[in-house]
Amino acid sequence: MPARVAPKRSEIHASASASASTMKHPSMASVRTPAAARHFKRDHTDPLMGLTRSALRRMAYRAGCKRLDNKTYDLLRRIVDVYVTGILKETIIETHHARRRTLTRSDLTHTLRRHGEKKSYGTD
Repeated sequence: MPARVAPKRSEIHASASASASTMKHPSMASVRTPAAARHFKRDHTDPLMGLTRSALRRMAYRAGCKRLDNKTYDLLRRIVDVYVTGILKETIIETHHARRRTLTRSDLTHTLRRHGEKKSYGTD
């Protein structure tokens, strides 16, 4: 009985690229090609950068501010992060107290009222 020889790496890559070319989407191939790996690369930027300058400017205008210095955007991002994190921690505590695992809108409304927020948009 002849000994089995493992295929060479170039042979595996050639067969994988041939099967990937017949597929409609690169993720459907059994072995991802380098082009498919680039397609599925994640963006590891700071999540606080999702608060864009225009979003922060709209919040500031709603609060009554007319102009913002360029240096204030990073500070505003950190302040919003600390505030929202604190509110969510207290809301999670209230949810656990009610012996639930799902955070509801009423939990968030009660927490905001405890903090003195009289109006929360979208909760009616």
